[in-house]
Amino acid sequence: MDLNQLVTFINLHGSTVGMATKGLSSALTLYGARTLTLSQAAAQAGLSEAEFIEQLERRGIEVTESERAAALDAESTVRAD
Repeated sequence: MDLNQLVTFINLHGSTVGMATKGLSSALTLYGARTLTLSQAAAQAGLSEAEFIEQLERRGIEVTESERAAALDAESTVRAD
């Protein structure tokens, strides 16, 4: 990919990346304030619950044990199917 192609790609897709980052950021904030459940916040961020838990842990945001257990149980059920 040459420089012109890269600039075109960024111009076309850069806003999508920015929107995804804003979605994750607001989901993290709202979950941290317990305004959203884990499931709701993960959906807002566009992530699975397990992926969202990883993001929370990276940022030191506490995940309730009941929500962690439910998320991991749901993920293992999906994998079994």
